[in-house]
Amino acid sequence: MSASGGTTMSNRVLAKGIALDLLTSVFATAAVFLAAVATHVFTDMRELFLGMALLFAIVGFGRGRCPPANRWLKALLLVSLCMLVLGFASGAPALMLGLIVGISYAAALVGISGRRGWATNRTRSTATMGTVLAAIGMGSVFGAPVLASRLATYPANRPIPEFSVTRLDGAVVNSSEFKGRVVVLDFWATWCTPCRQEFPELERLYRRYQANPDVTFLAIDVNREGETPDKAREFMQKAGYTIPAAYDANDAVARLRAEGYPHLLLLDKSGHVRLEHVGYDGAERFVENLAREIDKLLSEPQRAPLPQNSTHG
Repeated sequence: MSASGGTTMSNRVLAKGIALDLLTSVFATAAVFLAAVATHVFTDMRELFLGMALLFAIVGFGRGRCPPANRWLKALLLVSLCMLVLGFASGAPALMLGLIVGISYAAALVGISGRRGWATNRTRSTATMGTVLAAIGMGSVFGAPVLASRLATYPANRPIPEFSVTRLDGAVVNSSEFKGRVVVLDFWATWCTPCRQEFPELERLYRRYQANPDVTFLAIDVNREGETPDKAREFMQKAGYTIPAAYDANDAVARLRAEGYPHLLLLDKSGHVRLEHVGYDGAERFVENLAREIDKLLSEPQRAPLPQNSTHG
């Protein structure tokens, strides 16, 4: 075979390898989204990080002996399409996306390296892959709760406008009734999957302060996308939740700028929003973190309200 013929053959093999790596990335992307739909893996950052690491370690190991020979390029090809789709479709914060990309790329790289060293030193390859995946696992277990809390929680210091909501028993609740108490307002919807996943934790938090007259809880079903008091009432009764619930008949969610669900507002005794918690991630220590903030506000004296047009915080 001539030199030109050999080069052409090598190029074809390389092109085939690249195409198969990209096709593998397509299947990996499909696997991620099927898992997300079937298991809601995206609602727990620990499971997400571990799942992505295992998936791309397996993918890297499976494709490790095939062209291209450059393992860095090969790892990039294997994760590329999945990362692009996640970036456009997930709506996740940039920091979280960056970690997913880094974890997936590292796992693919270690899988490729493990496969290429398998024939010469199987023990070393196994130990290397196990060590890297264990490190990712430990980082996910201990780091994800901190990251989840940081991404979901926003300190604030702004007065609330006057608003009212209707309890599911028909009674009207006015914001003026909250003065002198620490208040937890949680805006939710029956069609909101993260809201449903947050509710057991919210119920646990409520029961922790149920006997404290200085703390008020109100889970407010938003008047959005076909929500009705009957739907909210049925959801609460079926699940057996006891936290006081209301329906947002007067668009309090807009007055309080609480878009994005679930959306929790923590008010101090003077009627100022002191903390916002948006979304839900199963990795977060939801009850412990919010209980700490509630206890902190309980220890503060009541202060004079800020002017309604204040832009502080």
